[in-house]
Amino acid sequence: MQNIDFSVWLILGAPAIVAFVGGGGFWAYCQAKSSSMAEAGEKFKLYTWAVWPAASLAYFIFVYAVMPAAMRTTLLDGISFSPGALIASAGLGIFLSIISIIAMKSSFRNKPEETLPFLAVEFRELPGLVIIAPLAEEWVFRGYGALSLSEAPIIAAALITSAAFALMHFKPWLIVYSFFVGLAFFVLFSATDNILTAIIAHAAANGFIWIWMRREASRLRAVIASNQSSKQSERPNLPQ
Repeated sequence: MQNIDFSVWLILGAPAIVAFVGGGGFWAYCQAKSSSMAEAGEKFKLYTWAVWPAASLAYFIFVYAVMPAAMRTTLLDGISFSPGALIASAGLGIFLSIISIIAMKSSFRNKPEETLPFLAVEFRELPGLVIIAPLAEEWVFRGYGALSLSEAPIIAAALITSAAFALMHFKPWLIVYSFFVGLAFFVLFSATDNILTAIIAHAAANGFIWIWMRREASRLRAVIASNQSSKQSERPNLPQ
């Protein structure tokens, strides 16, 4: 571990720390400037559809440019479009997303009005979720990270890259989920030596969750409308 260049720690740690502090700070700001969690959730959408994808893309370009040429060649030469491997990778991503949905589903049904803004994802968020984030994060953490830490014990490399990946998601339950997802993607890349498998798995996981969130948002809108209708019908008729 002592032989790992400081620049590797910086490249892996910097985005994690910036996202943890910046994303968490912006979320705290949205809460402070809002009268409800629903309003805070609406304001935070600026981060999810604009700030984060732009930062991820910029960091991907930076890492791609500064990484050793031999490492870049290894990753690019390892890319294979084997249908079986890519389908299996997408299946893994969907499986991981289902676990996430099961874990958070009950908490999302307690207060429909507050939950709806977090679930009401928009089409403008889709490119960042299924293209930019999977490409940038897998290239940095599974590609660059795994190869840069290849001299370290493989378990240590998996834990370090997954921890850095998890911190980028800054919300407590997302950190835990992202850590284990990061481990799964690390194993996938290590087993295939094909960074595309990790990218596809990541994209499938994000895409499946996005679809579920839109469907769940529609369901919550119906619940809210039904609750409002029930409250109106329960009001006593005023005498004429």
